[in-house]
Amino acid sequence: RRRPVDGEMDTACAAACSKGAILFGDMNNPESRITGQIKNEAEGRNFSVLEEINTRPQVSYLTKIRNKA
Repeated sequence: RRRPVDGEMDTACAAACSKGAILFGDMNNPESRITGQIKNEAEGRNFSVLEEINTRPQVSYLTKIRNKA
């Protein structure tokens, strides 16, 4: 009956991803690794699907970095 500590548990797909492309964590904890990542990319690459209709999504995505030529 306690909240898991950040990094204490992981999903199978996040554990199998050797590049660290999948993060799992508590988005309600302002000090968690996932919340930090979302804040770092908030004005850049971070987006959520259907966020504009106030669905309060639990999944956040980062867009692909493209070189501008």
